[in-house]
Amino acid sequence: METKTAEQARIEWNAVWQSPTQRAIGVGRKFYNRYLKREISPYSGADKRFLEIGCGTASLLCDLAPSFHEAVGLDISEAALEGATRRAGTMRVPNARFIQGDCFALPFEDGSFDVVWSQGLHEHFPNYEEILREEYRVCKVGGRVIAGVPYRYSYPTVWYKISRATRCHNIWPWTEQVFFKKGEILEVARRINPEATAHVMSPWGLGILIVKIEKHG
Repeated sequence: METKTAEQARIEWNAVWQSPTQRAIGVGRKFYNRYLKREISPYSGADKRFLEIGCGTASLLCDLAPSFHEAVGLDISEAALEGATRRAGTMRVPNARFIQGDCFALPFEDGSFDVVWSQGLHEHFPNYEEILREEYRVCKVGGRVIAGVPYRYSYPTVWYKISRATRCHNIWPWTEQVFFKKGEILEVARRINPEATAHVMSPWGLGILIVKIEKHG
């Protein structure tokens, strides 16, 4: 996998978010969100700030926003952010705001957020440790970085290999990605904080590894 520039990533993800396929899998996102929320909600609070990096059209962020003082979504794709803004307006989520930006150079001060979340992001970049370190940088002391990455031993791995090798890719236009073993992602996370944890999210069939890194002073 080659390292991408921010402009290459922007072009790729605009194509993804402008694809008709996105409408078809909206229901699937709602299903996933039920379980993803369980990983984040224990750290919510009316006085806390939440950041989602690679927020897409913000289906999860808009559900979580009422549990936080402020919810900020960042994405490289303006097509995704247009959808996110529409969703927040439709759902009447006044404390959500959206910013276009690069996950390798987050436009926030150190220690800006209590919870820094991303899912479906790190696997698209070979230098994903740099993203984790940026997430850790903007996290407050006592806060948490929580990241969801695809688990190697699950059905999404099989589907990805099939779709990349056939014309299915024309209707499923995800960019190139990798799938992680638990030990691989945990080793990287523990270079940032030796107490980082990782587990396969329940239900196992969804194929998501959850990494949590608490920010120490």
